[in-house]
Amino acid sequence: MEFEDMKKIWDEQNNENIYAINESELHRRVIRKKNRVKRMINKFELTLLIAMIICGLLTTFMGILHNQWYKLTNALIFFTIAGYIYKSRQDRIKYEGQSNLSLLDDLEQTLRSLDYHAKRQKYFVLWYMLPVFLTIIISSAFSHSIPWWLWIIFVVVFGFAYWLVKKELQCKILPKKEDLLNLRSLLLKDG
Repeated sequence: MEFEDMKKIWDEQNNENIYAINESELHRRVIRKKNRVKRMINKFELTLLIAMIICGLLTTFMGILHNQWYKLTNALIFFTIAGYIYKSRQDRIKYEGQSNLSLLDDLEQTLRSLDYHAKRQKYFVLWYMLPVFLTIIISSAFSHSIPWWLWIIFVVVFGFAYWLVKKELQCKILPKKEDLLNLRSLLLKDG
């Protein structure tokens, strides 16, 4: 009797399920997930970076064009946010490190990237929306021309942005992280 037949009989006696893992296919799946996470984070960072630079440039242009020098304070806020985004992006890329890693290393790197993005999403309102809201307050304090109903719209947009960010965190980022954590625990248990 060959070893495979003996193993089959032994496993049937123990009433155990046997699982075989195709490690190369699993590694390709982890790399695909890692690349999706990278694209998601890159899209978020670049969209926000470009938006803040455009807002800063438009605010600068409008302030100079209309001799409203207080708008330069708003532009400085936008450019500061853009600088912060750029610096944190560079730190993240440096922290991610090399690309030819083992299966578990790729998995760990993807989990770190998701943790980084989740943490930034949690503080999105504080670090991004609040400064933008501050620019609106500065503009309205100097111009005295913003009607009361526009304030209601600003508050509603602020609340909607907060809800949208929290929803993305709960429905998109945290489930991906949970899926990868389950995979890691499965691999570590079998290893």
